[in-house]
Amino acid sequence: MSALQNLCKGLKNVQDPATGMWCQVVDKCGQQGNWNETSGTGMFLYLIKKSIEKGYINKEEFDPVIKKAYDGIIKKAKINSKD
Repeated sequence: MSALQNLCKGLKNVQDPATGMWCQVVDKCGQQGNWNETSGTGMFLYLIKKSIEKGYINKEEFDPVIKKAYDGIIKKAKINSKD
């Protein structure tokens, strides 16, 4: 349980403040050649959301993290207008 809680805190601390997403190399956002990773952000978002639902981490502390991550994914998503 402490490993999960430490992981979630670590992810919160390295979340890209500009986009709400996590980068390919999570603790090196802003470095040249590193980019926001949509699939990784989705996995981290699920981990944190599920951990809140299970009561493993504090909802008030981590709700803003998941909201910011979700908003970042939605802004980055491209919609194909072809049917």
